[in-house]
Amino acid sequence: MNVLLTDARLRTCLYVARSLGKRNIDVFAGESAWFHPHFYNSRRITTFMSTLCKGYVFYPHPTDSDSFVPFMAKLAEKYDALIPINEDTIIPICKSSSKFNNILLPRFQDLEIALDKNKVAEQCVKLGIPVPQTFFPSDLAELKRLSKELSYPILVKWRHEGLGFPRYRICYSEKELLSNYEIMQKIEAPIIQERINGFGTGFFALFDKNHKLKAYFMHKRIREYPISGGPSTFCESFWNKQVLEYGLKLLKSLNWVGVGMVEFKFDIEHNIPKVLEVNPRFWGSLPLAIFSGVDFPYLLFKLMTREDFAPVIQYKIKVKCRFANDFDVLLKNFREGRNMFETARTMLSSFLAKSADFDRKDPCASLIMMEPKLKKMARIPKKIMRI
Repeated sequence: MNVLLTDARLRTCLYVARSLGKRNIDVFAGESAWFHPHFYNSRRITTFMSTLCKGYVFYPHPTDSDSFVPFMAKLAEKYDALIPINEDTIIPICKSSSKFNNILLPRFQDLEIALDKNKVAEQCVKLGIPVPQTFFPSDLAELKRLSKELSYPILVKWRHEGLGFPRYRICYSEKELLSNYEIMQKIEAPIIQERINGFGTGFFALFDKNHKLKAYFMHKRIREYPISGGPSTFCESFWNKQVLEYGLKLLKSLNWVGVGMVEFKFDIEHNIPKVLEVNPRFWGSLPLAIFSGVDFPYLLFKLMTREDFAPVIQYKIKVKCRFANDFDVLLKNFREGRNMFETARTMLSSFLAKSADFDRKDPCASLIMMEPKLKKMARIPKKIMRI
């Protein structure tokens, strides 16, 4: 059995490759021709360097749908399954799903809702699912009228992923809000959302082609980077009835197929999780789910090759997992001279947790992933001396 993965430069692709490769499935990885060695250092395409990757291919850039879709449709015929990893490739493949017979994705109209934070918030309101207070001003003039009534700090967020970095901006005053909105609206009218005091949680699920739940998992973030809010650097598996209820309700309302994630912020003031967004792909903390007993890539592959199995709805709780960029949290605190020793003590105690990035059976890819962090570690003594 074999499988083709897209977006080989991304760490999530490597996590999927490791999962499937260890199950004796031949893994092949693809990447956009933009990352070809003539333009890019191919050694940095991490999945290509994995010992579990049997081969690789370059394909047209996904934004060129006239070339990308026909190329991928023909290429996919050689494999038992095609798993697009990121929205860049998921969107054009999903939009032309009739040309593929070895994918497992939601309908394009359902995917469009999931990718739009505005529509997700509206869907949650209809379903009675809590969301942060959210505003959708149509232009700067409307925002100026609204800005005087808002509580600060407040967030300005892209409606769609991948339009710009950072994913959101924290505004501490009316002036900052108007300034950031004006910059972002040149690309797309962003949304305005309250900033919740709490911790991030995620609900992850797998549905078959008949929209039947086949597996789920939940985690909570212990540390994030950026510290103000971002991807997990240290997280643990957990279970929460409300997260389960709201996550399932939202994905089922979207007639979901394949893997999906509902991201929450747990409002500690009101003791309820609130939906932030839906991600139609594998997530950055995927190794934690695998360590906890829910091997999503393998379960997805089984569904794609028409092998049925009993729903996986039990997993280990309080399994902890750390990522290479967890080191950035410590470095950030050293640079700013705050909570240095407490942060260092916490970080040292975290080294006993499972590592998502280092795999002794896959040393080359592991070292490439960790190289930037190792270089940062070499500079730490100088940072401490300055403090």
